[in-house]
Amino acid sequence: MESLVPSSWISLVKLEKITVVGCVKMEEIIGGTRSDEESSSNNIEFKLPKLRELELSSLPELKRICSAKLICDSLQQIKVLNCNSMESLVPSSWISLVNLEKITVRECEKMKEIIGGTRSDEESSSSSTEFKLPKLRSLALEDLPELERICSAKLICDSLQQIEVWNCNSMEILVPSSWISLVNLEKITVRECEKMKEIIGGTRSDEESSSSSSSTEFKLPKLRSLELGYLPELKRIGIIT
Repeated sequence: MESLVPSSWISLVKLEKITVVGCVKMEEIIGGTRSDEESSSNNIEFKLPKLRELELSSLPELKRICSAKLICDSLQQIKVLNCNSMESLVPSSWISLVNLEKITVRECEKMKEIIGGTRSDEESSSSSTEFKLPKLRSLALEDLPELERICSAKLICDSLQQIEVWNCNSMEILVPSSWISLVNLEKITVRECEKMKEIIGGTRSDEESSSSSSSTEFKLPKLRSLELGYLPELKRIGIIT
């Protein structure tokens, strides 16, 4: 199988959970166009109004979850393990992830961005995009050697409580200055990230620096735990109030 749910399927209004494990030729999960169908998936909206959980594991050829504009406002959890052809998890074409609570990504060799990314076959405007995840509570990332950033858009996730990042050796900044309203963040854990230079409030090289990051204050009123280990390039944590 190369595609699980092709674009010709309609009315999956009761679908609550998708689990795909160990399908070595799977390239796309939702909304794909098979080789014997006409390709117009970039213009398609795909609605899965009751999908709550998406779990993908050991899919070496998986490039994307969905090439269509995915609307799944009941989705609560995304878990992706050992999918070594994916570069972006949640592209900017997805909308209305208003109930997403947990994202877990581990052992994906080519993953470059988690949230709001633009694939090579899409127009790039993510740097000026706002991405709202109002119920996201947990973000766990591990063994992603090509991961450069969590989100290139302006991320608004004021319910986020925990960020854990392990062994992501291409990241330089964890929480950039473009993120806002992390008022419920309680715990940050960063370990074994060889290129990490700054934890909170930095400006990446692909962002405009409207104000010097050295003078920017970042408010994290509920932060209780900050755990950092083996970060040989770390220069500063950031200015936290």
